[in-house]
Amino acid sequence: IFKVHLKEIKLNLNEKGGVDGYAEWLAALTPGFSGADIANVCNEAALIAARTEKTLVEPVDFEAAVDRVIAGLEKKTKVLSPAEKERVAWHEAGHAMVGWLLPHTDPLMKVSIIPRGRATLGFAQQMPEERFLHSREYLHEQKIVLLAGRAAEDIKFGEVSSGAQDDLEKVTNLAYSQVVKYGMNSKFGTLSYSEKNSKGYFGKPFSDATSEIVDDEVFKMVEKCYIEAKAFVEKHFDKLEQIALLLLKKEVLHGEDIKNILGEKIKEDKSIYMEPFKPDTKQETVV
Repeated sequence: IFKVHLKEIKLNLNEKGGVDGYAEWLAALTPGFSGADIANVCNEAALIAARTEKTLVEPVDFEAAVDRVIAGLEKKTKVLSPAEKERVAWHEAGHAMVGWLLPHTDPLMKVSIIPRGRATLGFAQQMPEERFLHSREYLHEQKIVLLAGRAAEDIKFGEVSSGAQDDLEKVTNLAYSQVVKYGMNSKFGTLSYSEKNSKGYFGKPFSDATSEIVDDEVFKMVEKCYIEAKAFVEKHFDKLEQIALLLLKKEVLHGEDIKNILGEKIKEDKSIYMEPFKPDTKQETVV
């Protein structure tokens, strides 16, 4: 899809190895984007380049366009107080640091404290690897990363703010899905409850008693992740502070900036999935 839209744009072909290179790079930056989103990214990039009187569209223009599609238009009139800006910086630094240190999370591409849209005061953008299945470990660490911003605020300032609302909603929805849909809870085992039956009815397909158990299991799952998030923040507080202070200074950090502070991204050992199955040759075969 990107190749189709990029044909209409004058690109700086010295970057990214030509149209194919741009298309592959942009596809990695925009997982889950619809065709309309992709068209918007290309159009926005061309407009951004034109506003700065460029004759060619460059990668930096596409990055700005992706930011606008994901988080909205940069709000230059939304001026945060120094205290609010500091809190946002520590919050986003928490997401960035914990996500970098956990092995099953996607690599960080950018973290920003520039206000965008109606409610976005900052964001941490990851570059998800292409995957069609999510393991229990991946989902668990996703919840920890989502809660790391609140954990950073909690430990740094001794209190939390309303800034984590979107993170909490995502964590809650993910935990409920693990319990009632994905079969990732020991109490419910391999059961999966659908909210829609054959007659098209939407609602909780279980009793009030079961609903209470679901709520309790979700609470315990989220609470465990928050405890782990706080433990990461406390253990690496000095590194978190470095990231937060640099973010306050520069407002936008990239993966390379985080790498300079934390070292190489901790990666999942995928070799265990590549080992062929070896049956126990000593076991007798019963015919």
